[in-house]
Amino acid sequence: APAAIIEHIAAGLVRRAAATLIEDRREAIAHALRSAGAADVNAAGVVIGNAGPSVSNPWMWSASGGLVFIKPLIDPAEKLGLLGVLRINDAGQILARAIDNVTAQTYPVILTPSDGSSPWTQLGHGLAGTWGTPSLWAAGTLEAGPTIVVRTHVDDGLQNSVGYLVLGFERLDLPFSGGTLVPAFEAPTGAFVPLPTGMIGAFTIGGVWPAGVPSGLSLYTQMWIVDPAGPFGLSATNALQGDVP
Repeated sequence: APAAIIEHIAAGLVRRAAATLIEDRREAIAHALRSAGAADVNAAGVVIGNAGPSVSNPWMWSASGGLVFIKPLIDPAEKLGLLGVLRINDAGQILARAIDNVTAQTYPVILTPSDGSSPWTQLGHGLAGTWGTPSLWAAGTLEAGPTIVVRTHVDDGLQNSVGYLVLGFERLDLPFSGGTLVPAFEAPTGAFVPLPTGMIGAFTIGGVWPAGVPSGLSLYTQMWIVDPAGPFGLSATNALQGDVP
């Protein structure tokens, strides 16, 4: 039942939170993106660039997809910190500079567009705080199995604070604290999971996706962070929708 599934996921996240805070791997980007220099454009009209006065926040733009920041699109399992984008070819592949978050080595990488098989969809509705709008992204197939791990990553949140990861199997879109609370949070099909933001306002948590989740069900998630720079003392990440295959 959805209620049991939410309870299982929430309990697992609480158990793992303290052990999965990642080490400091990057400075927080400036509160406002005061510069946004374009770096390249391909034959399809996709433009890439790097925003931010001190720490780069790479982006891409197209007439069909609008403005998209690239960092949240990278699988956290890659353990890469994206430093900047340089070139884009006509196949949509992007040449970029990155840092290995484990070894701290920097090197060029090629980012290849996804084939669209990911079950995760970004829904927007972030709310800016001290370091701009925090981001939330996830990796994993949402298929049950002993080796299938679902990872959720939060970045650009206020450090040494507390966040509430909201989970729900229904979408609410409730106006809340100057933003939009996307997941339906009420029990038995929803939950709030308190998690520390750590020393850098960024962390990754993960676990095995449970068996018995019905195909076709959608999981909605978003994180709200205690942040005095938010409109009512809170900031929020973008929301995500995960569709169970």
